[in-house]
Amino acid sequence: MATRADFYTMSEKGEFTFIGSTSNSYYGDFEKATNIQDYLKSVRELLRENNSIEGKWYWPWKNSHISDEVFVFKNTPKLLNKNKGILLTKVHVRGCEETHLNFIKYTDRSNENLHDENGYFDQKYTEKYLLPIMQ
Repeated sequence: MATRADFYTMSEKGEFTFIGSTSNSYYGDFEKATNIQDYLKSVRELLRENNSIEGKWYWPWKNSHISDEVFVFKNTPKLLNKNKGILLTKVHVRGCEETHLNFIKYTDRSNENLHDENGYFDQKYTEKYLLPIMQ
């Protein structure tokens, strides 16, 4: 079975914008993006390579809670660079709610000090966000 990945951007106010989903390979240059333009360009290229339509929700579930991977480029503008940001990725925490997801910086996802032996991350190291409902 293929891995299902969803891609979003997030505004400074925590509002999600869905870019697309794919059930094929999801590795690409988006992982290295430090600004929103590079992230969007890389994700769109990945979607095209996987024959996925930008903006199309392919899954029978209502939000990204069940999706295997969720990537969010969080816009964190600085005074001089309004397009700067960080890449977040979905992580599993104990007692997680179906309407929310917990995220951690992509570069921290393999840090063994942040999760237990079962792979559950400590919520104090994560950012929790309400998921948009997809149709």
